[in-house]
Amino acid sequence: AEAGAGVGPLARRDLDAIAGWMRWLGHLAPAALFAAATIAFPAAPFAAVAAAGCALAGGSLWKYTLITRACHQQGFALPRLPRRGSGARAAPARFGLA
Repeated sequence: AEAGAGVGPLARRDLDAIAGWMRWLGHLAPAALFAAATIAFPAAPFAAVAAAGCALAGGSLWKYTLITRACHQQGFALPRLPRRGSGARAAPARFGLA
């Protein structure tokens, strides 16, 4: 299946807008800083904290964008709610939604 299949065009546009930031801030910078922390002993604590900060910032950016900008409602409808049970022992229809 294609990556992003099922993602609407508006949400895709919003996620594409942060793709560059996510690539650098959320992936490459933490990896490079972690590598620096394992190689450069005197600067290891600073590099490790900076790597964690970049990873947290990238995750926060992703979550903020996903919740506030890319969360377009997709076809919610009350009449499509499932009914409990089946057959003669099914729960009665409520509120005229059945």
